Amino acid sequence: MRLGIARTAVAVASSAGLVVGAATSAGAAGFDRDRDRHRGWVNVCQDINEHHGSQGKNRDRDRPRYHGAYKVEDSSYRAKYVDLYGRYDCHQVEVRAGRVHVSVSYVPDRTRLRSRYDKWVYVDRGEYKRVVFNYDARGHDKDGHSRAA
Repeated sequence: MRLGIARTAVAVASSAGLVVGAATSAGAAGFDRDRDRHRGWVNVCQDINEHHGSQGKNRDRDRPRYHGAYKVEDSSYRAKYVDLYGRYDCHQVEVRAGRVHVSVSYVPDRTRLRSRYDKWVYVDRGEYKRVVFNYDARGHDKDGHSRAA
């Protein structure tokens, strides 16, 4: 009787060792420890050209605060939204490598977009790409009426 229990205990212990040994090797081989392996970065920028003769005459506080919103969608269809403020502002977004679609969600007030509303770029892993949306500022007189820029 004791011999039967001893054999059973040895069999259970050896099978448990096999299961634990297989689990650790499968766990070590199955997980990707480098999370950034399939990642790249897109730098979204807005550049507003104020060419209506106010170079250095207006103070920064008198300038309008330009706010633009942009949508960045990567190859796995994850969308991230970026808000940019100022004449030249940029923000870096982490994306999955592949084709990336960057589009304008909100055009800054008193501006006119000089490029397309959406742009496509291809980002390899570990690569940085820059996407710039160019605008022309539209001038306003003292009464707030629009004038040709």
